[in-house]
Amino acid sequence: MVQTNFKTANQLLREGKLDDAVAAYREAIALNPGFSHTHHNLGEALVKVGRIDEAIAAFGQAVAINPQASWSLYKLGVLLQGEGQFQEALGYFRRAVKQKSDVPEFYLGLGAVLVKLGQWS
Repeated sequence: MVQTNFKTANQLLREGKLDDAVAAYREAIALNPGFSHTHHNLGEALVKVGRIDEAIAAFGQAVAINPQASWSLYKLGVLLQGEGQFQEALGYFRRAVKQKSDVPEFYLGLGAVLVKLGQWS
């Protein structure tokens, strides 16, 4: 049942049925709150509907469940950077780079925040 809800939510997200996807991810989380991928994907859907604070919370929950969730760390960095919270974003980008040093996007995010903070040379 949980896997079905997760797959349904993913399909709804792909189809652009964003409000339905958000609802389906929330149902999947209610059935299995310990699956970090569901929280991450909920965050993706929430970003698409402009609910940034909720998306930050969803990505944060994904990281709380799985501290190795490098893409969730990255997304937190991106969203916090967008909110002007550069110091907080820096920490998430650094953690993402530490987890997966072969992902160029992680370095781009890290570099952008370092520039904003005036910590580049």
